[in-house]
Amino acid sequence: MLNKALNCNQLFAGGEIHWTQRTGAVWIAKGPILDQWNAAGGRSGFLGVLQRNPVPISGQGVMQQFAGGTLIHSPGTGTRTLFGAIRSHWDTSGGVQSALGLPVGNEYAVGAGAAQQFQSGTVYWSPTTGAQATSPGDINTKWHDQGGPQGPLGFPTSPKRSIPGGYIQTFAAGALVYSPTGGTRTLFGAIRSHWDTSGGVQSALGLPVGNEYAVGAGAAQQFQRGTVYWSPTTGAQATTPGDINTKWHDQGGPQGPLGFPTSPKRSIPGGYIQTFAAGTIYWSPSTGPQISAAGPIANKWQTMGAERGVLGFPVGPEHTVEGGASQKFTGGTVYWSEGTGAFPTLSGDIQSRYQSLNGAEGIMGFPAGDKIASSGGWFQKFTGGYLVWGPATGSRIVDGDTFPSWQTNIKTYGWPVKDSWTSDRGIHNQFRFIETIWDTTTTQLYSANTLGAGAVVLIGDSQLDNDSWAEQGARALGFTNQFQLAVGGWGYAHSVPAAGGVPDAVFASGRLLLPQGKPSLVLVTLGGNDASAYSSDAAITANAMAFWAELKRKYPEARLVVNGVMSRSDDSHARRRHVDKVLSAAAESAGIPFVSVAGMATEAGADRFYKDNIHLQQTGHDLVTPLYTTALARLTSP
Repeated sequence: MLNKALNCNQLFAGGEIHWTQRTGAVWIAKGPILDQWNAAGGRSGFLGVLQRNPVPISGQGVMQQFAGGTLIHSPGTGTRTLFGAIRSHWDTSGGVQSALGLPVGNEYAVGAGAAQQFQSGTVYWSPTTGAQATSPGDINTKWHDQGGPQGPLGFPTSPKRSIPGGYIQTFAAGALVYSPTGGTRTLFGAIRSHWDTSGGVQSALGLPVGNEYAVGAGAAQQFQRGTVYWSPTTGAQATTPGDINTKWHDQGGPQGPLGFPTSPKRSIPGGYIQTFAAGTIYWSPSTGPQISAAGPIANKWQTMGAERGVLGFPVGPEHTVEGGASQKFTGGTVYWSEGTGAFPTLSGDIQSRYQSLNGAEGIMGFPAGDKIASSGGWFQKFTGGYLVWGPATGSRIVDGDTFPSWQTNIKTYGWPVKDSWTSDRGIHNQFRFIETIWDTTTTQLYSANTLGAGAVVLIGDSQLDNDSWAEQGARALGFTNQFQLAVGGWGYAHSVPAAGGVPDAVFASGRLLLPQGKPSLVLVTLGGNDASAYSSDAAITANAMAFWAELKRKYPEARLVVNGVMSRSDDSHARRRHVDKVLSAAAESAGIPFVSVAGMATEAGADRFYKDNIHLQQTGHDLVTPLYTTALARLTSP
């Protein structure tokens, strides 16, 4: 009969012939396929018009293609419909020649997709995964045991394929891997991603030999050659067999003090390293696996270059010592306490001496600074003082109060030759060129010389040459025990090489040391060289007041008297008389007794008794003495 839409068909005793412009004449035989097509609505159903003549298939079966799908019949499988993505997958896989074989059931809905069973497997489809086949075996069984497409793994995203040592099939939320020794194991989430990015079946980890399991705040999964651990804060990281892994597990693994791994084990010059949430394990042939726990000791070691630095690899764990902690390395030991922070002792004489003194638990206490090179030697600060090493003297103890002056004046003092010691006078230090005493009462440093009761200390310039008017005046008043320190050319604001600086600076720094004791009187005679050098009034005043304050600190119980600048009354000494006036004003401001000697040489009749225009002959000193003594007596009498 003629179809007005240019589709026509004709019935025969053994079947039907259908014709369209697109397909031409196609026949279909009476039997199960025609019955199934008609049952599905024939040309008007979802299968649509005939596309191909029937094709015989093995096993006395037949297949016929329609516009919307394919009908297949065999005595063993019955009549089955194939359409859509599952049919396309079956076609591209080889159709009747594929490993799947013939369909044994029609497509059915499952979860968010569909499935269809074949003689040797099942094809599953979902909108996100497309159509993928599963085939009988351990992987398929495991997947179905977990709920198949409606389980945690979801729909397959690839067929099962062979890999070295086994098989693998991927799914929307993971993978299943089979090996004869490991069985069928599930991989999913971050651990699976780590395994994939590490090379998957080709990775150093090999195939999984166990399923993921919970551990602490995370999870883990064992593979042929290692284990992958995961936590929310560290992500997924692998550990591999060896000394580092053994050490970590001996400490409790991910539930121990080090926590989860944060990196894989990797090689470094001289060894291996693996980092963890709360520390790092280092390995070298000579030290074996050692832990560097996160904290101030590890931080200090890192700032010093870690295993590449002078400290080298750790040789033992961090352990507590009284008041703190320490850790040994191949090149030294790092100590930590709350009060000092972390500092190392390095292999060498200073460390050896420190250890002989019982280290942090001995008299030196904790290191409070790094070992520092200085003038061909070394020193290091500790809470109990300093250890100082000199080229010919070895390591000696210098107390912390004396050390700053020694450090500033190494060439003047020389290297220490004995450990500091304590007496009723204070803390002694014997250096090569001088013995010093730190007075704990005045908190000042002195030379080991002593001043007897009633002594006078005279400090000045070359005006103190010979038996000077200042010395004679002090003796006349009963101060016969005299200590004198005179430097030619010295002034309050004028320095000379012999002194190494102006008075306030050299005494404050310890460049020059005064003797220890309780003198009754301190006499200062300076200023003449400031006049000659035309030092400014401001500089003279500032330096003089700083120097006098330093002398008061040195001798707090002594009477300090300042002498002015000895001079004549003629014009050539006008500058000297001016400086005398400047000093008088400064002394008055500071509340210090002052003896003005401006014009005193003329008053005493000593103008003719000068060696030069500045320095008196002995006769001149003798002539001036009575006038000076009278003036001094007024200031020193009770």
